[in-house]
Amino acid sequence: MSTVITCPYCGASLEVTIGHHQDSAERVVCDECKQPIAVYKTAAEALQHRDRSIKAVSIEEADFSEEGTYLEIIETEFTKPQTIQIPEGRSLFGRYNPRSSAQLQVLTADPSIDRQHAYFTLSKDGRLEVMDNDSMTGTFVNGAEIDQGERRRLSQGDVLTFGATTAIVHLPHGEEDEGDEWLDF
Repeated sequence: MSTVITCPYCGASLEVTIGHHQDSAERVVCDECKQPIAVYKTAAEALQHRDRSIKAVSIEEADFSEEGTYLEIIETEFTKPQTIQIPEGRSLFGRYNPRSSAQLQVLTADPSIDRQHAYFTLSKDGRLEVMDNDSMTGTFVNGAEIDQGERRRLSQGDVLTFGATTAIVHLPHGEEDEGDEWLDF
């Protein structure tokens, strides 16, 4: 798999190739500044990078586009700031675990977020919904808990809470839910 990454040192663009079954980082050297870079498949793996003498990036970050639908994970004592792109279709969201079946994983030490906490559904027309997956602590949208089995439509800027982990919803072009109109008094 070949992709273009941005050097975290000098900002140069580099084409890198990562094997399909590679579990560790691919080590590359920037053509411009000659600095070593650790390239991982996922953002969660890059966030776990321990060697502070070499900066790490991920292919997910290289493919990430703020044009799409994504969650901005807010930094807490348990969690580093992260962005998680949401693909079209139904995706399971939860705490990072290498053996988890969740497609959307947040790297966190927060024990109150389940490994399979909630489902996100992104339709072809850009509508985003969240549904709790019978989690231990529930899923909250703008401070209100959603009921078991309820699919809640999300809007630009909605604040989601999963345990002690908070995320902000970002939709393309700041799309708003047409059903949520504010009245001026």
